[in-house]
Amino acid sequence: MSDTGILMPSSIDFAAGRIIPFAKTRGVTSFSALNSVKEALRRNPCVPSVENAAAGKAGRVKVGHTGTLDSFADGLLVVLTGKLTRLAPCITALPKRYKALVRFGFRTDTLDPYGMLSGRTGLPCVEKLFSVLPEFTGKILQRPPEYSALKSGGKRLSDLVREGADVQTEPREISVYNLSIEKFFLPDGSAVSPVFYREYCGKPVAAAVLNVFCSKGTYIRALARDIAAAAGSSAFLYALRRLSVGPFSLAKSAGCDSLPRFRDFVTPRLFSDSLFPCDDSLFVNARKHDNSGGDSFYSSCLDFTPRIAGDCGLPPLFLKDGFFPAFCAGKPVSEEWFSPLPPANAVGSLPSGCKRAVFYGDVFAGIVSCADGRFSYDFVAGRP
Repeated sequence: MSDTGILMPSSIDFAAGRIIPFAKTRGVTSFSALNSVKEALRRNPCVPSVENAAAGKAGRVKVGHTGTLDSFADGLLVVLTGKLTRLAPCITALPKRYKALVRFGFRTDTLDPYGMLSGRTGLPCVEKLFSVLPEFTGKILQRPPEYSALKSGGKRLSDLVREGADVQTEPREISVYNLSIEKFFLPDGSAVSPVFYREYCGKPVAAAVLNVFCSKGTYIRALARDIAAAAGSSAFLYALRRLSVGPFSLAKSAGCDSLPRFRDFVTPRLFSDSLFPCDDSLFVNARKHDNSGGDSFYSSCLDFTPRIAGDCGLPPLFLKDGFFPAFCAGKPVSEEWFSPLPPANAVGSLPSGCKRAVFYGDVFAGIVSCADGRFSYDFVAGRP
């Protein structure tokens, strides 16, 4: 570690496990973005050969991400390496924040700018758009898009649709904790703050920037579709940016500085009738970047610390001296193994199924579940 506190390449043990908040660029898949991370690790002579998390082999560093971003979207992709790839389900389940640019009056089959134009409608009026927003906060039922990574019979729904299959998606319960309009645009491209929306009652809205804080499983494309329908119009997502996943933020991710400003997606083309086909070269500064090089990549790498565990909804338990080997060996866990906890956090008072991150000092040892005052192993990270 340097005297600035930043983990330097030679001191980072990626096999033991690190968290890499990474800025995915528009126009590349999450899989391709993951390959950029692998390439950065390959360039580091201190890192063993890199392998995909699903096909890891002994002596190689596993790499995996914790939630796909559509290729048209950019923003935070939380990447895990080594033993921390086992944390993927925990981090995938965390709430997320997005910024979305919605274009009204057009519909595409994929609900994004890379799809085929499938219909046109009138634009929603300002007051109608604002009045329907409360319908989409709290716990709601959402029908996922047909073009999605959800699977049926082992195949992605998007692949089934392209093969001509009749795909029907069932509504699922999601939670939208907060939904707001940051800015809306009139057909001539004029930007209006929502503070003044009452002054524009009766005016049509061509586009809007939404801020969304939501649960796992929320499709922002479907949210835009349903908001537009409730306001008597249609819509697709013109741009989407993931800002955070739980405690991990885009602002502190590797390559964040290479992303265009979100406002640069608002171009004259957005308000024209010649939106299709999508041409990313028309976006100001929206070029593909290699975010995996330089000091920012390594300075963004994080240890899985007790504090981060707590922020991820995995309150830490600390092993007493002498019990670390027994835990690593998977022996039956007893509450006596751990340092005393405040009464409110005692194992017997925890909800059934509550998960806890186990540490020996600052060393992450694994995840356990607590039920009826008893422990069961989720997984053991083992010795560093």
